[in-house]
Amino acid sequence: MVVVDVVLDVKTVLVIVKTVARVNAIASRALMTTRAVDQHVHVPIAIVQLANVQSDKCYLLLQFRTFYVAFD
Repeated sequence: MVVVDVVLDVKTVLVIVKTVARVNAIASRALMTTRAVDQHVHVPIAIVQLANVQSDKCYLLLQFRTFYVAFD
């Protein structure tokens, strides 16, 4: 049985993407990825895209909600 105990925090990861074309690929892959580290599960909950037209770079904000998972 797996019990999700409490939401610890929300982490935001900033990814600098060189080309705007790669943003959608990274975003879709990140949304389907759930990272489990020790007893902490990082679940992606939101993606915010910030485009910088002058430098042709896109700043990708990935937001993860962290859960503590207890096993019994």
